Amino acid sequence: MRRLIPLLLLLTACVQDRPRPEPLEDEERANLFVAVRKPANNATVFGNRPLDVEIYALDVTGFRLTGHGYVVRRNGVKLDSVVRRFTARADSGRVFQYSVPDLPTNTQIDISGLAFGSKGEALEGPPVMLVVVRCTTGIPGCQP
Repeated sequence: MRRLIPLLLLLTACVQDRPRPEPLEDEERANLFVAVRKPANNATVFGNRPLDVEIYALDVTGFRLTGHGYVVRRNGVKLDSVVRRFTARADSGRVFQYSVPDLPTNTQIDISGLAFGSKGEALEGPPVMLVVVRCTTGIPGCQP
């Protein structure tokens, strides 16, 4: 019994709660930037046709960019949006394909890029304005 008491005291000391180091927390928030590279501002596009939308997003100060995408609006009403999520990184670019709806000629639509950070940050970039032309017979390059 005398041998067990020191052993029990030793085990009790080993099991006691000790302060543990906490994981390092990155307190800085992402400094996001996003741009629509394609199509160009004020471009003319055909309705009822696919359109390549190239988005580039980055975190200016680190590796906290966790997603990007775009939103398409007509008169402030959302027509479509796409978001792509991924593991944190410094920057990313992607070409998405958007199917332009069949809209009346001279309708304006706006495409804005979206960027997302690791702490829930979100940024909507400046819009790119496009003019939609309805695809009809006689328009070059357009087969209705």
